[in-house]
Amino acid sequence: MTTKADAEQIPEEKLKSLLPDFVDNVANERFWKELAQLAIIISRTTSVSICFFVDNTLQAFASAGNAVTDERVQLWESIIRDHHYTEIEDTLKEAIFKFDSRVFDQPVIRFLAGMPIVTADGIVLGTIGLADNKPRKFSGEQIQSLGILSRIISTHLEMSK
Repeated sequence: MTTKADAEQIPEEKLKSLLPDFVDNVANERFWKELAQLAIIISRTTSVSICFFVDNTLQAFASAGNAVTDERVQLWESIIRDHHYTEIEDTLKEAIFKFDSRVFDQPVIRFLAGMPIVTADGIVLGTIGLADNKPRKFSGEQIQSLGILSRIISTHLEMSK
């Protein structure tokens, strides 16, 4: 699988060729918002869902729920570095967030989960991110469902090239 360092070396044209449907086509805004809403439904409990894409120069996302659109989006970048599902049940119990104002300032972020969106050839395009203001833990079924949603998004992007 492609590492974060490898992903940063992927030519920008290749990444942009995989993301035109999301980035360049405003007509599909409803599609992306509905996918983000579906992630909230899968979670059964979270208040925020973001489909977040990153390349060398671009940050783009669609959100549902009480989405945070400021610097907190950077949290999703750190979740996709590992290239597998990541869950932080309670940010206040994690040393990495001990002095991070993003988990203390309103709206408070206590739970984070991220499922990478990976192409068939292993390029990580972004993540489906979920957040809430309460600690929680996803079931195996919820994690599996987010994985399926991630593959649907990746397939959609690759087919729309």
